[in-house]
Amino acid sequence: MSKLAPSSSQRLMNLLHKTSTSEVAPKIGAVSRFLYESEASPEPSRSYLDGIMENEWNQREMVQAVSEIPSECKRTNILKFECPNSLITKADFANIYPINRDRLFKLGRQFDKGLEFEVVKARNPVSLMFSNSYYLVFPNFVHSAVYFRETANKQINGHRLKLTFVEPTIDELKYMVSPFLASDYRDMLSRMEEHVEHNVNIAFRDIYKYNPTTSKIISSLLKQSQPLEEELMNVESVNPNFKSLTKLINSPVRASTVLVRNLPFGLSKHTIPRLLWNYELNLKNPVTSVVQDPVKQINIQLIRFLNPTGATRFVHNFHGRRWDTIQHQRQEKKLYDPIFCEIIN
Repeated sequence: MSKLAPSSSQRLMNLLHKTSTSEVAPKIGAVSRFLYESEASPEPSRSYLDGIMENEWNQREMVQAVSEIPSECKRTNILKFECPNSLITKADFANIYPINRDRLFKLGRQFDKGLEFEVVKARNPVSLMFSNSYYLVFPNFVHSAVYFRETANKQINGHRLKLTFVEPTIDELKYMVSPFLASDYRDMLSRMEEHVEHNVNIAFRDIYKYNPTTSKIISSLLKQSQPLEEELMNVESVNPNFKSLTKLINSPVRASTVLVRNLPFGLSKHTIPRLLWNYELNLKNPVTSVVQDPVKQINIQLIRFLNPTGATRFVHNFHGRRWDTIQHQRQEKKLYDPIFCEIIN
């Protein structure tokens, strides 16, 4: 068979290309619409083997965790962890929760990422110093019971995780809040009879009697009655105190606020904002003096940022550093210890 001339081959290729293009073009639009314009992609089908591999066949319902809580424990949605390590974060508490195939209790699909809870460090409400405890607040008693059972005998940062159930009493609430973390803290402190800087041991009730909003929340928490048995055993119910505690803790504000210790004495009120010119600070109250005692060499400052990103960046850049003199026209009294920074969470 004789070979086609180049011109004939080219004409044949053009014909084939034109024909195939006319056939494929309409299908491209249909495929694109199916891939990119569909509003919701269907969930992938699951086989029985998926459940076996994830240990779901051996997991119990969440409500069964309640019956495994010791009878002497209080039936509440707040867990307390006593620990001297102040560097534990919410992520640490979330990470020790077992993965699906190691869990004792079966969580619903809405809890694929784990249980919802708030974590707050116990702090002196006036000095903001760590008080060797953490509080974990859950939406209801069933969730706290599940977390209690799933994390039993585990360790967190080298410390045995020994949790206890506590009620929102005045002795516990006073370590969860602080006037320095309230939105109107300046007005509240100005109305106090004795300034907190000169009275670190001021009574807890005296701190908030000048703050009607916070005082009202605390009073409502103290007056709330124990939920009914049906509510305690309901996985989807929300304890009435959860919303109040969440508002009282105010996690967004805490995540954007940094407690700084060991800054030198003698800094003017403009020095820190000028040093942090490339950070987004809270314009109203960027820096607050919490405790200043030159005799005891204690200098605690509070720096407020507009978002958690700025607070985290500041801690990474300044924690553990030695102070470099930047205020040459005014004497700075440096402390021996390096700068200590921690986010108020």
